[in-house]
Amino acid sequence: MSSRALSAIALLRAEDLNPRWILGGKRNQFKDLSDGNATNFTHQYNARFVQGNERRLSFFDNQVRETGACSQGQCSRGVVVELDYEEMTVRLLHEFYHPQGISSGSGGSVQGLDNGNFLVGWGANPGITEHLPNGTMAMDIQRGVMPHDHEDQVDMGMLVYRAWKMEWDGRPPWGPSIASVSPGNVTTDATIYLSWNGDTKVARW
Repeated sequence: MSSRALSAIALLRAEDLNPRWILGGKRNQFKDLSDGNATNFTHQYNARFVQGNERRLSFFDNQVRETGACSQGQCSRGVVVELDYEEMTVRLLHEFYHPQGISSGSGGSVQGLDNGNFLVGWGANPGITEHLPNGTMAMDIQRGVMPHDHEDQVDMGMLVYRAWKMEWDGRPPWGPSIASVSPGNVTTDATIYLSWNGDTKVARW
């Protein structure tokens, strides 16, 4: 369970919903081995165990409630931490910042990929980045102006609440669109154009 209002993440017991542990916030139970950088997150989104590993946790640290260029070092970031349940310690494994120095007041996600990289969706900013574990950016997609002007409501549909990268097949329920061009109305010289929007299986026509 991730509580944005409490700036805390908790794992609940299935039998009574009491917390097994709490990370961050006023009732944090973990000693931070990274000088506070593993527990100083606020207004976070999308807390998930990384690839099913219950000792590694990823989440998007919004830091602020406003969207735009970050100020006073309060930049949003993707975060991966490692938890030690025996010693009740936590340490920062990875943190990913956008190269343009942005703050996202809401939304955002972090996904651990099979190749060891991490995909970050930038929430209220219309961007998606992929990072190597050392923080190097491998991909940068911008679907609109970055940093996003939080007072501009026109581009709300471009925001990235969650971003996922995975294998998938596009199988549209409609057939392809076909058009032809015949210079001088001579069919022996006709050119046929085909487009099947959404299909991912056609290699060539």
